[in-house]
Amino acid sequence: MAQILTEHGYNVKGLKAQCKNFKCPPNTTNCCFHCLLFSQPDFTDVESCLDTICHGQGFQVLFLPKFHCELNFIKQCWGYAKQLPKKKAAWATRKYHGHHVLPVSIMNELKDAQVL
Repeated sequence: MAQILTEHGYNVKGLKAQCKNFKCPPNTTNCCFHCLLFSQPDFTDVESCLDTICHGQGFQVLFLPKFHCELNFIKQCWGYAKQLPKKKAAWATRKYHGHHVLPVSIMNELKDAQVL
């Protein structure tokens, strides 16, 4: 890492390879080699493998906060589904069993089937 940073014009004398347990001080970008490299645009602006593969297949990836129910759409969907009467929930389960992605037209189909 030191060689790469030196070749790109950074002064790396006195820097450690990484901070202890990768816990860099807040709001710093040059406390260690690791932090210096990972704050460069070459690293920060790179699309993840998941994004690349999904976009190649025509899907859009939306990363949601892990544990925040108000911002996580799937938690809201499950919350709504738990309130459905058993008959409506059973219909939706039979209709979309095995689907990994619900179609955009799901609300129209629910109305046509007189579920909503």
